Amino acid sequence: MAPKWVWPVIVLGALVSAAILGLAINARMSKHTQPRMDFIPGMDHQQKYLPQAANPAFADGRAMRPVAPGTVARGELKAGDHFYRGRIGNAWAEEFPMDLDRELLERGQDRYNIYCATCHGYSGYGNGMSVSTEAGSVLIPSNYHDQRLRSEPVGSLFNTITNGARSMAAYAPQIPERDRWAIAAYIRALQRSRQAFPDDVPDDKKDALR
Repeated sequence: MAPKWVWPVIVLGALVSAAILGLAINARMSKHTQPRMDFIPGMDHQQKYLPQAANPAFADGRAMRPVAPGTVARGELKAGDHFYRGRIGNAWAEEFPMDLDRELLERGQDRYNIYCATCHGYSGYGNGMSVSTEAGSVLIPSNYHDQRLRSEPVGSLFNTITNGARSMAAYAPQIPERDRWAIAAYIRALQRSRQAFPDDVPDDKKDALR
């Protein structure tokens, strides 16, 4: 059997714990006219310069230093015009810089539905929901099934996704290069789907079409 003093100690401990918890909640939820106590002040008041801050140590007074001429940040070289810019020499690339497979096309479909279908429509006819008459839009997105775009080099499509065109914004900040190529591949698949012939269907799939 436990000594008699154990239960008073347990009760006292519970009361002290409840009081500490209550004080902590009160300090957290209440408004005070004085700054809160900093137990580790270095975490709140770090001796560093924030972005766009002034720094008198430099002649131009800026804390953020410009890139040194002739240098490239690690991982930002992006050598290879075909993959990163859609060009081969002085012309737009006619071929993709990677092998086309189902995985790439499915990725392109996923990215297209997120970023492109709003304006260009899920089928690529330029009739997305953002250009409906109810939305009062004056934008006229391109119809990917026009002859001009069916014959446009794939590198040019990649460049348009990258840098935008007319009222279309550039998507380079949101979409990595490989995903931009995947979107271009899916656009080609959409175009091909509207120009297909019966002979294009594999023999083992033709019965499903009858």
